[in-house]
Amino acid sequence: MSATDSRVGQRLAEGMGITEATKEGDAESNMMVERDEDYNTRYGGYKGNLLAWERTRIIPRAPATVDLTSMIAAARADTVDKVVDHFIRRFLSVAVEDKDRAVMVDFLRGKLGTSSVTPSRTLEQSLRELLSVVWSLPAYQLG
Repeated sequence: MSATDSRVGQRLAEGMGITEATKEGDAESNMMVERDEDYNTRYGGYKGNLLAWERTRIIPRAPATVDLTSMIAAARADTVDKVVDHFIRRFLSVAVEDKDRAVMVDFLRGKLGTSSVTPSRTLEQSLRELLSVVWSLPAYQLG
């Protein structure tokens, strides 16, 4: 829920009326709200957001249970070039242009800070980011 809607909910819980609870700032529209308001759009937005929040089933976010570090270790991919080539063979069924491959190699080299690939604390995250680049290629969309 947005910060504005949270404040409206808090004000309503404190016992304020709808008009007072939905006033925000010193805009001209807030100065005349009691006089010419047939429908409080701010309350309508708050209530719609609240209903959506109550009815939505929250899906916990968790990364896929894929160990890319083990995958490249099993493939004996110990350089950035070998890792990129392995990902291309593993996840694409269409050939990749040389310029796209070069972009992926440069991307992973930049993430790791080296051309050699060794297990580290940041390796898995870097491989996941590379995989995201692979999945965004037109060649992946065709496969």
